[in-house]
Amino acid sequence: MRICFFLPIFPPIYGGGAIQAIKLAKELRKKGIDIFFVALTNESSKKGTGIFEGFEVFYIYIKNLTTYIEGHTPKFDKFSLIIKIFATFIRFRKRYSVIHIQGMSYPFTLLSLLAKLLRKKTIVKVTMLQETNFRNCGRIFGMISKYSAIRLNKIVTISSMIQERLINDGFDKSKIIFIPNGVDIQKFTPLPPDQKEVLKTQMGIVEKTVITYVGGIIYRKGVDQLISIWATIAERFPETYLILVGPRSEEEGVAGENFCYKEIQKDINKHGMGNIIHFTGRVNNVTKYLQISDLFVFPSTMEGMPNAILETMACGVPAVAYHVSGTDDIITNGENGRIIEIGDKLAFQKAVIELLQDKKTRKYYSLQARKGIVEKFSLDYVSDQYIKIYNSLTENRFVY
Repeated sequence: MRICFFLPIFPPIYGGGAIQAIKLAKELRKKGIDIFFVALTNESSKKGTGIFEGFEVFYIYIKNLTTYIEGHTPKFDKFSLIIKIFATFIRFRKRYSVIHIQGMSYPFTLLSLLAKLLRKKTIVKVTMLQETNFRNCGRIFGMISKYSAIRLNKIVTISSMIQERLINDGFDKSKIIFIPNGVDIQKFTPLPPDQKEVLKTQMGIVEKTVITYVGGIIYRKGVDQLISIWATIAERFPETYLILVGPRSEEEGVAGENFCYKEIQKDINKHGMGNIIHFTGRVNNVTKYLQISDLFVFPSTMEGMPNAILETMACGVPAVAYHVSGTDDIITNGENGRIIEIGDKLAFQKAVIELLQDKKTRKYYSLQARKGIVEKFSLDYVSDQYIKIYNSLTENRFVY
């Protein structure tokens, strides 16, 4: 059994969906599943075949990839792109039995129609709730997208919110399977209190309560909202230290929205918070930042299932997050973290303040956070669920 992963967004352009797909592919490879990638690229030097972390990658060149990701591509260009994608999958039709599509958006769902002609099977992973709004690409293209999406063999939803939306929209329940994103619970693990303090000191943070955010410094992630409430929090808790981990602009490889770092920096300077807020920029390994954290904040307003929350809670750190797709699958409000309705900055601020005041509750949330991730979201468990799907779609049963 050989699986072809199709990813619209692929390194060096990063998104949560792409990162999660690569992690899953690595775990499946450990279990003997043969995988290669087909990916879009805007780098002309990458036309053809390449190798990424041991995986074979077939690149499809698209000059205006960033524009495409932002949803501003002209209709003719979309038509041209689907021809290129179809040609690639026809060319390599003897090399795969299942097409695993990352993201249920037009024109990628059209692969379901090609797959039927080629007698292949298709599975799509819906990475964002907004992908279920087919009319976003126009009335006619929306109808075509939904028509082709209905003909996919299996649809994986990474949150109960996405699953419910599809069922309400008339999709066949038997095709829809809820499988959350997974996290490496061996890599993302809590540190004992003494080791945590040592690591803090090594990182130059002494006698501070560390609050962390992980993600792109972009408007969709709500970082501007976070900074706007932080002056009040810092005034009440001067010993706090806010760390913002993630790329600051498209130039640093974060896709999907415009650069907002300069606006945030103005707010920080206005309130004199430069010495208590730290931007790391892109980091290759966020683990140490999560392991020294006392609280995690995630004001994002649009997600599928936030990898950052999975990783931070695997490290035993409670989270305060807006109620977006996936958060209520990970966080049980009042048990291992807090969920706030989108845009309610005062409620978000209040939740952070309450948890900073109450170390006992933070400790309880911490224990429950780790326990929940281990039980339901380990990468090992998630990869097993995908193997079951692949087996159900093919005649050859894979046992490892």
